[in-house]
This record gives sequence, C-alpha cells and structure tokens, in this order.
Amino acid sequence: MAIQDSIDAPAESIKPDLDYLAGLPENWDEDGGGPYPRSQLSRVEEWWKGFTREYHGEFSRLPPAPRIGQAEGRSVDMHWRGEFSFLVNIPADENEPCAFYGFSIADPDLEFQGKAPLESLGGTIKTYIKDFFDDDI
Repeated sequence: MAIQDSIDAPAESIKPDLDYLAGLPENWDEDGGGPYPRSQLSRVEEWWKGFTREYHGEFSRLPPAPRIGQAEGRSVDMHWRGEFSFLVNIPADENEPCAFYGFSIADPDLEFQGKAPLESLGGTIKTYIKDFFDDDI
C-alpha cells in the first residue's frame, strides 16, 4: 500500500456514512428533510481528508475515523466514542462556525466545548482527538 493510500484510508472509511446521507429519502425526518446535497457532503469529505493529512503530518499516524450522521438543520455530525465522547457539528451554511463538544464517560466534570470556522477546525480539535482517542501516541 502506498503512503498516500494509507493517508486517505480514514477518508474512505467515512464514505458509507456520507453515501447514506446522500441517499436519505424525502421527508425522512417527517419534517420535510431530504437527501443531503453532494456539494455539502463533499465539503465534509474534503475537510476530513485535509484534517487526516494535517494530523498525520504532526503525529506520524492516522486519526481515528468518526461516525458521520445527520443532524438538525441539515448539518452533519462527526462523532467519536470511547472513554470520551466527542462531537463535531458541521453546519449546512458554510458561513456558520462548526461547534464541538466532548466529555469523559468516567469523569462527568471533564467536558469541553467551543466553535471554530471549518477552515481552522482541524487545528482546534486535533489535540482533543490525539489525547482522547489515540492511546498509542
């Protein structure tokens, strides 16, 4: 496997979730929701690819892949679960900041949250991902 292939592996792992969002039926939420536009899902996928490369460049390893799901207002949730739960919400409106929230399952007093534009989100969250979900670093 080429290095580029291994760097792109996490991006490939989220494709089934993105395809699911693209294939949602009309009115899936009984509130008029329909399939997610491919342009929006491509924005999420491209961000994740860039984040993966940035993470790999800094930590010499690949980040754990999140689960991707639909969220309120046709936004996209990226969710990591383990001893910690970490959620990043990417809004449908490109001009809105992304929100993130995380907490420890074992220690309810350990929680954090914030907002960041998609362009700078990776720099904001990569330490959380490394510290809470990558035990080998």
